[in-house]
Amino acid sequence: MSDSPSQSQNQTQSLNLTLNLGQNSADPELERRVFNELYSAGSQIGRMADVLELLIRAAEGSAALQAPEAVAALADFKEMQQKIRELKLTRSPEQRLIAELNALKNSDRAQYDHTRDVLLKYLEA
Repeated sequence: MSDSPSQSQNQTQSLNLTLNLGQNSADPELERRVFNELYSAGSQIGRMADVLELLIRAAEGSAALQAPEAVAALADFKEMQQKIRELKLTRSPEQRLIAELNALKNSDRAQYDHTRDVLLKYLEA
């Protein structure tokens, strides 16, 4: 069964997403290079979210995080992160493995190094 023209157009549009840096940037060319050559917006936001999760865990039990607005904001953040993780699980097994390894690398370098060594030994066998 073929896609209708509007479905095809929507699919094409979603594949050709462009990030408009606008005129507010002091150096739009540098920002373009960062997004295109180094880290996508999603990658940057994901890394910031990983750090934020670590900071939240470190501050658990603090009075500042017990305020009703903090509790609500943290619940929203955790729900958002969980939905993102669930969506990522729909990717292929190797993509999921790489994503998990990257998350481990960012959160626990010693455990990442150990896991990498174990996997390399397994793959060489």
